[in-house]
Amino acid sequence: MEEKERFEKKTEQEKFKILSAMIDAICIPSKQVLFFDISNVTFNQDGALNSLLTSLMLCLNKHSWPHVVFISKRHVDIDDLDDVYTYQVYPLSESDSIYLFRMLVNLYGVEIPRQEMNIIEQSVVGHPGLINMVTTYLKANPTYKLNKTHGKIISKVRMAVSRLLQDFVENDKEQEKVIGFFGLAEIISFSEAIDLGKNWPEFENGLSRLIDSGFIQYQKSDYRLAPYLQNEAQKYSNEYRAELLPRIKLLLKKYAELDKEDYVPIDILDARIVSYLTTNESLPDYLQNFLMPVQLIKA
Repeated sequence: MEEKERFEKKTEQEKFKILSAMIDAICIPSKQVLFFDISNVTFNQDGALNSLLTSLMLCLNKHSWPHVVFISKRHVDIDDLDDVYTYQVYPLSESDSIYLFRMLVNLYGVEIPRQEMNIIEQSVVGHPGLINMVTTYLKANPTYKLNKTHGKIISKVRMAVSRLLQDFVENDKEQEKVIGFFGLAEIISFSEAIDLGKNWPEFENGLSRLIDSGFIQYQKSDYRLAPYLQNEAQKYSNEYRAELLPRIKLLLKKYAELDKEDYVPIDILDARIVSYLTTNESLPDYLQNFLMPVQLIKA
């Protein structure tokens, strides 16, 4: 009690120095990692960390790293803090996701019917937390029942993703529209993102937030939502469809001006053909040759 009373009489800066020394004394000799989950820590209006947490980071001496790790669900700007390093978490690739899922399933001795395996894998591609959630459920319920087990897994994934997006959006209508736009467009090229930002300033900020939060995969010079978010994004697409369709049509203008000599990546081409179908816009003649049944199904 006396120690506690002496501590409470210290200044804020002195308290942080004592805490940092205690952390160092525990973590460094034993090489133990201390994790701080700061997901629920209050951020300032400009997105910066509150002063208390910043003070703690500054008090930790440089030898503490990497024995002290701060985990956040959102991007944290700490570029002005010396000896503090950031590591951006990105969605797992499809191949890495499938590898992790199958490795855990095999480890837990769970047998999944081949026709069901791909459906479940695709529902969790990109997010190790979802993969862990599903495989943990399968470990606890190793007898796979076609209807019951499949339905339970899909329900659990959808509920988890819904909560994940709700926590991220925080009733920001413009952010919902950006997510909904990805639900309609599926893939957005780098040049398309620039064009959208010129006429839709909120899109640039919304895209940056999605990237910082690890919800966006950036590959082959294009942006796409992590696969596990696609179904939930469709809800926002439907809610804001009237506002989003004109923006999709704006993207399609340049494709109407292309000819067969122009190069367009096949993924973008496929996504824009679907966009033409969903907006009921007339498909340019040269794109008619690339129309396939799978695009009609997507639309």
